[in-house]
Amino acid sequence: MQEINIIPRKYNIEIKPDINNHNFNGLICINFDTKKEINKIILESVKLKILKCELITENKKLNLTNFHTTDSNLIINYKILNNTSATLKIHYKGKISDDLKGLYSSSYNSNNKIETLLSTQFEPTDARKVIPCVDHPSYKAIFSLKLIIPTELNAISNMPVMNEKNISHSLKEIEFAESPIMSTYLLFFAIGKISSKEIKTKQGVLIRVWATDNKEIFSCRNLISNICRNY
Repeated sequence: MQEINIIPRKYNIEIKPDINNHNFNGLICINFDTKKEINKIILESVKLKILKCELITENKKLNLTNFHTTDSNLIINYKILNNTSATLKIHYKGKISDDLKGLYSSSYNSNNKIETLLSTQFEPTDARKVIPCVDHPSYKAIFSLKLIIPTELNAISNMPVMNEKNISHSLKEIEFAESPIMSTYLLFFAIGKISSKEIKTKQGVLIRVWATDNKEIFSCRNLISNICRNY
């Protein structure tokens, strides 16, 4: 395993899936600190095609061209001084898998039509298949997620939607609120023809249930409400 030599503070992530072609475009900005002088930046990255890397500091923006990938890492050769705070911006592409790891697709039958649902499974160490990152539970950071998806689909993540807007006749952008500080494996999102229903318990707890079938939503939300009320 390569040495971890930066400390991530925040990940700003943008994912644009192409469901028909089983791939996605990614953009990530990593705010990080260094605790010692380093000659290279090392991130976990598996099966991601890195297109462009930029380093942004207080007084300059650099295009980093001296980088390469291994089976498990993205390695960017660049000297950074001790106690430096900077932002690393990475453009990349990835694959939508079918093995229940990283960002994967599954299918289901709805009214005699096969529909596709995208979802993530990052535990224990599969966030690196979707975002270049420091993919270790002890390295916690804030996550800000933006998804660009077809207008007929919906999306959920760890945090509530902060902003949603159409950016073309066929695409919309969904931006989620910032997460608390957490490990990479806890980040989650799903995309598909899904909808939700809300119910509030007598104790004032808001419950939101998501599903691909409205009938399932109604039955599940009432069950969960009863559980919360009694336990």
